[in-house]
Amino acid sequence: MIKTIEPKFDAAFIHAEDYEFFARITEKFETANIQQVLLNYRFHAGSVSAQNKNTQVNNSVLIKKRMFAKMGLEVTETDLQLYQSIEQHEYVKSINYLEHSKLLLEKMCAANNSSGYMDKPFVQQYLAQLWFNVAYNLSALGPVALQTYKSSFLSTHINTGPMLLFKFRIKTLLKR
Repeated sequence: MIKTIEPKFDAAFIHAEDYEFFARITEKFETANIQQVLLNYRFHAGSVSAQNKNTQVNNSVLIKKRMFAKMGLEVTETDLQLYQSIEQHEYVKSINYLEHSKLLLEKMCAANNSSGYMDKPFVQQYLAQLWFNVAYNLSALGPVALQTYKSSFLSTHINTGPMLLFKFRIKTLLKR
């Protein structure tokens, strides 16, 4: 039960306490995202999140570092920035970015498979979805985006469906 997890909120992670708490929950319990919106909230310039964005981002990076370490993966600041951009869908339109994204996501998958830190099929599917998002959104790079996507074992851990793959192929061909 979640009630057994202590502390409920770790003050060392101010403005990211909930994220840190949920990270610890995922270590002990099976979790999932649901597609239904359960809560609406306002975001405005005077909100705690807006006023303390830097603290919140810095503490979320510390939480991610801790999770990567438990996964058995040492990451650099560059890796963390890359992962952050992938998660936030802030892609850089370059072949270098595409290739580095592939390497990082594959390295994460291999580390988790080796350590067993998180549920392997879930992590593989999650990372495969991130990888598809990166490659698909960089289809403006042309056929190299699709070729690089298919060259990763992560592409076999997601069922995009034939129509989305066809659309991906067409988008890359139009950018020749």
